[in-house]
Amino acid sequence: LTNAGDDVVVFYNDKASFTSMLELMAAAREGVEENSPLMYHISLVNLLAACAEGKNVYTEIKCTSLLPLEDVVRVVTHEDCITEVKISYVNFVNHCYVDTEVEMKEIYTTNHIWTLFENFILDMARVCNKREKRLPDPTLEKYVLTVDLETISAFSALR
Repeated sequence: LTNAGDDVVVFYNDKASFTSMLELMAAAREGVEENSPLMYHISLVNLLAACAEGKNVYTEIKCTSLLPLEDVVRVVTHEDCITEVKISYVNFVNHCYVDTEVEMKEIYTTNHIWTLFENFILDMARVCNKREKRLPDPTLEKYVLTVDLETISAFSALR
């Protein structure tokens, strides 16, 4: 990935491509198509998170240089962010910033993690509201009950 071309490593983290990502997510409100650019991006972020799992310092450093925490927070907390993207991004945060071999100072020196946690609360409220209306959303429930809670648990273990 370090020498891969721009067409292979697509992170949508500049202003123009971020707008493109928002458009892709808007088009995927009813589900992400298997061969879409958005699914490719989700798979790429999932791959990076999987590579960093298990506390590998060199991989964690490379991953965080490719996808900074600030960019992750900007995507996850955007009102148009779909759950499938949140799952991959928050899983990435867990393995590359929280549950890491070496302490990532950025977790403590910025408000990014707290901004994410505030967004988790909003998503938890969405799950509760949908259940009350008997309109379950299994993907959102999975995200809140597994990915969010694993990240909160891992962060709590750091303190």
